[in-house]
Amino acid sequence: MAEDKEKSLTDETLPKEPEETSASWDWDAAVPQTDTSNITLDDLQETEEKVVEQPAEEPEENETEKEEEAPASNPDDDGLCIVCGKERGNSPSDLYCNACRAKFLRTNYGVGHIILAFVMVIVAALGYFVATSTVTVSSKLYKAEQCISEKRYNDALNLCSEAFDATDKLNSGVNAVIKGINSNVANQDWFTEGEKATHLILETYVHNMTINASDRQTFVEAVEKYYTNGELDQPRNANIKKLYNAIKSVDAIATSLDEKMNSFVTQKEDGTYDVKYDEGIKFFDSYKVDTDIEKGLMEYYKFMLAYYANKDSKTALGFIDNAYKKSGEYGYLYLQNYMGMAWQYKEYDKVLELSKIATELNVNDASAYYYAVKVYIEKNDFDTADKMCEEMRKANPDGIDYYSTKAEVLRRQNKLDEAIEICRKGIVAGSDSEIYRQQAIAYLLKSDKENALEAIKQSYEIATQNQQLSIQTANTVALICFICDDTKTYEEVEAMFKQSSMELSDSVKKCIKGDITFEDIFMKGSGEIS
Repeated sequence: MAEDKEKSLTDETLPKEPEETSASWDWDAAVPQTDTSNITLDDLQETEEKVVEQPAEEPEENETEKEEEAPASNPDDDGLCIVCGKERGNSPSDLYCNACRAKFLRTNYGVGHIILAFVMVIVAALGYFVATSTVTVSSKLYKAEQCISEKRYNDALNLCSEAFDATDKLNSGVNAVIKGINSNVANQDWFTEGEKATHLILETYVHNMTINASDRQTFVEAVEKYYTNGELDQPRNANIKKLYNAIKSVDAIATSLDEKMNSFVTQKEDGTYDVKYDEGIKFFDSYKVDTDIEKGLMEYYKFMLAYYANKDSKTALGFIDNAYKKSGEYGYLYLQNYMGMAWQYKEYDKVLELSKIATELNVNDASAYYYAVKVYIEKNDFDTADKMCEEMRKANPDGIDYYSTKAEVLRRQNKLDEAIEICRKGIVAGSDSEIYRQQAIAYLLKSDKENALEAIKQSYEIATQNQQLSIQTANTVALICFICDDTKTYEEVEAMFKQSSMELSDSVKKCIKGDITFEDIFMKGSGEIS
């Protein structure tokens, strides 16, 4: 141990004597050649003093001990806040009390900071609004695509419409924010639904189309509006392009056929028609057509001639059946009209046959279910009619036609309170003119004139505002207003019929005269105005 200590002191601590300089050492090479002629004795002494004053390095253990030592207390420090003189905070290094420290920690914000914070809040809110809105649009388009694959074309069309509404709302929101910052900025369409939305909505048009001129015009205008740069030629739009070309070929000859039709059918002052039936049939038979859709169109014009000429159901429906069959793949364009005319001509089995075909082509074809329900009501098969109502609801869970149709079935079963209640639910779900009409009928069958009058006036108002006042609704309005002593509305509707060279229906006139009762109209037979 002693030897180790001695070795340690000898080898490491004690400085060694310098070795004698080798005789061969080159001093000129080792020492820089510096001019020493100007160095004085004072300079040497000053240098020596600096060397002596430089403190020697202390062992690391001493430094650690110094760090652990507490700072020496100031005898003049009274331990009070240097600002207010109160007791300081908990930390020994505090110079202030807690209240003064809190003051000094506050940051004063200027107007610029406030504006910046406000802008940041707006940007964050706008970002959230845009993000949620775009997700909504994408979600609806995705669901619409699924509906098309499932032949749920009505649902697909509704979802596409909702996507367009969401985009309009998104643009309105962004424009409102921008105008809040700068009111001089003009509104702009910052977002669009995209080509996918256009494709989906036109795809639903393809499967919901009819041969009617208004539907043809809507479809053609939509295609020409959205497909302006060759998009129609893309493979995904093949069905749209095919129908577009077919409809355009029909439109090319429909104008001249409509003009010719006006020369064959002339409305008389009493509302009846003077029809040159034989001449018209001969003309349409001789008209040269090439394509299937054009051949079907000729048969449809023959049907209209037969209809205006009051021909029997076999003749009239024979022409529209030819139009349906001769049109080939475009026969579905006549399906809705065919079904409606079959109902009007009381060919109930044909109605059921066509409604089945219609729902196979379009799972949620509400009109097909409606006509089937009407047929079963006519046959007094209310259980089947009720089941068909539920099928309608299953196929159209968001549709409101179910409520008015269900109310009619319940009314015919003399379940008037239930009929009124289902109408209330329909009004909450969305309401339309027919729901209020059915509710008014049920109220009056319960002799509740006050509620009946209120409901039928709502029906009349909605139908008028939407320009969808049917002959059936107008007759019901006139009859209920007459019974409930609303002479003003009754005379208004009666005048409207006269202006159109029409009259109130026979059943309404008989009821007003007292020949039949309100119950005879709505609780017997077809259960409707005839």
